[in-house]
Amino acid sequence: VIGGGVFTNTWGGAVAPSAGLIVEGNTGIGVSAPVQQFQVNPNGSSAFVVTSGGNVGIGTTSPTAKLQLNNGQLKLTIDAGRGDTDGRIIIDGRGSNPINPSLFLYANTSANAPAINFYDDTGSTVYGRIMLDRSTSPVYTGTAQNDFVLGTESSTNKLHLGTNSIARLTVDTAGNIGIGITTANSTLSVAGSAHIGTIRQGISAPTDGLFV
Repeated sequence: VIGGGVFTNTWGGAVAPSAGLIVEGNTGIGVSAPVQQFQVNPNGSSAFVVTSGGNVGIGTTSPTAKLQLNNGQLKLTIDAGRGDTDGRIIIDGRGSNPINPSLFLYANTSANAPAINFYDDTGSTVYGRIMLDRSTSPVYTGTAQNDFVLGTESSTNKLHLGTNSIARLTVDTAGNIGIGITTANSTLSVAGSAHIGTIRQGISAPTDGLFV
C-alpha cells in the first residue's frame, strides 16, 4: 500500500492519515487470535502486548500495571565507550500532587531472599548486599530466618556507616568494630571520648577518655 489505508468493518468513512494505517480491533504479529490491542508472539510465546488501556506486558498477555515483566530479567547496560553518559533509574514522586515513591521487593516463600546485590565488573563476585533473609538456611552465619541483612561478601572489604562523607562506624572482616576509626584492633575500638551508663546531663566524657 502506498499512502494511507483502513482495515475495518464498521468505521464507515474513516480516513487514514497520510502514508499511515488505521486498524480497528486487535492486531497480532505471529499470532492468529490476538487478545490485546497489539500482540507479538514469536515462537508461540507471549512476548509483547499493549492493552487498550495502555498497559505493556512482556511475557504476559494480561498486564495489570503500566509495565509488567514476567519470568525474565530487566537489564540496563551503560557503556561510556559508546557515548552513554547516564545510567540512573529514577522514581520521581514530584508534581502538582506529589506522592511517596517506593520500591517493593516481595518474597513468596521461605526459600527466597529478596536482595539488592552489588557485583564487581565481571558480574561474578558479590561485594555487598541489602537483603531480607527469608531462607530457612540463612545466607549469613549467625542470622535467623526473616532477619534483615546489610553486609559485605568479600573476605577483604569492610562495612562502613558514615555521615557527611566520612566513615563513622566500621566493621572489618574479623567482626571488629571501630567508631571514629577504620582500623579497629579489638572487638570494639573507639577513637575519641565514650560514655557508658546513665547519661548525666551536662557532663561529658574527657577527650579520648571514658566516663562510666
